[in-house]
Amino acid sequence: MTDNSDNTITNENDKHNHLIPTTASGKRLVWSDSNDARLDGLLLNFNKFTVRAHLFQELFKHHAARVGTKLAVDSPNAIPFLLGFIDDKYSASDRCPPTGTRIAQLATHSPGKKFTPVDPDKALPSHIIVSPYHIEEEDAKLLKSLNFLIEGSIHTPKLLDRAEGSGEKLYALLEARAQKASAKAKAVVAAEFSKHASTGVVGELSSESLTPFLTRYEDLKVNITRAITDEEEVEMINAQAFKSPEIRDIYELKSEMHPPTTLEDAVIILQDILQGRKLSDDLDRIQTGADAIVTTKSGDARIAELEALVAKLDPDKDKKPPTKQFVKAPRDAAGNVSHWITGMAPCKCKKKQSGDSEPGGHLGRNCTTYPPKKPAAAPPKPDEPKPDATPTGGGTPGTGLVCELIDGMCDADVEAQLNATFGLVFGTPDTE
Repeated sequence: MTDNSDNTITNENDKHNHLIPTTASGKRLVWSDSNDARLDGLLLNFNKFTVRAHLFQELFKHHAARVGTKLAVDSPNAIPFLLGFIDDKYSASDRCPPTGTRIAQLATHSPGKKFTPVDPDKALPSHIIVSPYHIEEEDAKLLKSLNFLIEGSIHTPKLLDRAEGSGEKLYALLEARAQKASAKAKAVVAAEFSKHASTGVVGELSSESLTPFLTRYEDLKVNITRAITDEEEVEMINAQAFKSPEIRDIYELKSEMHPPTTLEDAVIILQDILQGRKLSDDLDRIQTGADAIVTTKSGDARIAELEALVAKLDPDKDKKPPTKQFVKAPRDAAGNVSHWITGMAPCKCKKKQSGDSEPGGHLGRNCTTYPPKKPAAAPPKPDEPKPDATPTGGGTPGTGLVCELIDGMCDADVEAQLNATFGLVFGTPDTE
């Protein structure tokens, strides 16, 4: 059996994606760092989002809700307000209360306006239904949308508990926190925005560096409640262009031809110039094959930069101690050093011994501090094998004479061989 729980959760989130508040450029609106001073700006931009997305407008203006092609109200007495018989205006920043409270506040909210109760038995207009349930459902959607707005804050769980399931109540809690924000918290928000706008793009102005600058600008702008004029934003972009020697002339020319009146106009001119320069550089590299050269130069520059840094940290790094020159040693006919003279390299002991004119003034082989080691005696040669004392085939031991006797020799042959080898004379002995 397949578990579809993950798909169910995904589909549930997708169903509420249209409630996620964003800026006009599609950037998420999120209260992330819990600075109460940001809430004023976030709620202001949340209201702009609801207008663009046409969300909660009937709830804010008349405490009503759209149900298909009809409007649901909490009471028949809301009908004169819906039909415009009583001009009593509300908005996102001044939300309409339930109809009973609205009528009670009519004298103070809309002075001079009078209300006549509606006969409940009288037929209602065809596009209006009385359904408090649908009003509660719309209020729950508002709660969900505001939850997306504050989900990054550590205060979110507590605020949701206090809202008790009502989006209108949560909205009021957020407004109260914004009003109580400290002067220091407000100063942080204002300083962040002003600093970013005045500093501008850090480093070389290019398409790649301009984009993150504008993204950060939009992130900080949502926290600002004061109206930022088009003139201010155009001047901000002008400042970025005119501080760049490569851009300022062409930007001034294009601006004179088509003067920018909004941030978007100025950005389009600047981006067009930057993109054109980038395309020209790309074309030059392709035609000249300079990609490898640029890479090599970049690498060489980085190596030189690192070497300069090392030299700065250790200025004596490349300074080698001067090499001392010594006089040549006197040598005998065989080429061996005969004796030590002044100016020669001193002995490693650096000590003055008897007969020296200065410390170390003697040869190493004559040093008494570190006398040279005697060479080790050569190992004895192994004994040579002794010759066999017994010659093959007979003979006198120790004489080295060999008498070769061969099988099958007759007595005369043996006698002749012995006589030849040993000088013996064999024969018939003399008889007396």
